[in-house]
Amino acid sequence: MKSISWNVRGLGSLQTTRRLQYFLKQQNSHMVFLMETKIDKQRMERVRKSCGFLNGIEIEAEGSRGGLCLAWKEDINVTLRSFSKNRIDVMVKEENSYEEWRFTEIGGRSQSTMASKRGFQ
Repeated sequence: MKSISWNVRGLGSLQTTRRLQYFLKQQNSHMVFLMETKIDKQRMERVRKSCGFLNGIEIEAEGSRGGLCLAWKEDINVTLRSFSKNRIDVMVKEENSYEEWRFTEIGGRSQSTMASKRGFQ
């Protein structure tokens, strides 16, 4: 599975949204974490869906700061463990796999953690 973490530095303009759509299509990623979106939940949901990700979690920006989005394709099962204004913590289970792993992202500095449920956490 391919995942991408990207500080988009704002999705307010159509040009930035189109760049994001092109990049994600080119990379064919299954999961994407976007930070510093700088937009509200409703706009982020529209952008996420326009990029081909029907599933997602959006954390609204506070004014012109912050904003997070974790989006994933249909063949992935994601269970939210916790979130805050600058962090999303989920458990991920891929289709046709018995393994489950943890995915934690922190806005500002990427701190991806992938740990098998049978391994360490």
